[in-house]
Amino acid sequence: MILMEIFQTGVLNCESLVQLRLVGNRLTGSFPSELCNLANLSAIELDQNKFTGSIPPEIRNCQKLQRLHISDNNFTSELPKEIGYLSQLVTFNISSNYLTGQIPPEIVNCKMLQRLDLSRNKFKDALPNELGTLLQLEILRLSENYFTGNIPAALGNLSHLTELQMGGNLFSGEIPPELGSLSSLQIAMNLSLIISVGEYHQRLEILIYLNSFCSITII
Repeated sequence: MILMEIFQTGVLNCESLVQLRLVGNRLTGSFPSELCNLANLSAIELDQNKFTGSIPPEIRNCQKLQRLHISDNNFTSELPKEIGYLSQLVTFNISSNYLTGQIPPEIVNCKMLQRLDLSRNKFKDALPNELGTLLQLEILRLSENYFTGNIPAALGNLSHLTELQMGGNLFSGEIPPELGSLSSLQIAMNLSLIISVGEYHQRLEILIYLNSFCSITII
């Protein structure tokens, strides 16, 4: 069934609707921009369906949104910068899609974020330093993308972080010593890095400090 057919039954007239949960079906079609007119929505959960297309920029209208879960679909294109308007967002899960491009720096405005899962997409280029300003983050999953460059030292500011997953990317450079300050970290799985060993060999101790599950490629 196409998602828009569900909305044509009258859902779009439910202006007081707070949560929309359609998880684990076989729904198809695109993310309807009309959904974003329901300004009282605090949760949108469309995981495990067959949706395609892009996340509409009209998502900016859902400024009461606290939970946006659209994982395990076939969404494509770039993450719209309008995500930055969702200042109340607490959990954001878009894993297992085909989203591309960079993480928009406007995500810095989502100061309430506690869980951010961008894993298993096609994101590329360097991580924005702005991620290090999301001080409420507890879970950060970036694995299995095409991120490149250095890991931002600013991630060391995320003092509430308990889970950090960054494996399966194309990171290079040194392990930022600032990561050693993540004293709340419990899981740091598959933090695979290509680093230069020499005068920076002491940086290896930081990785060991984070978690014994970490792996590292030495060249």
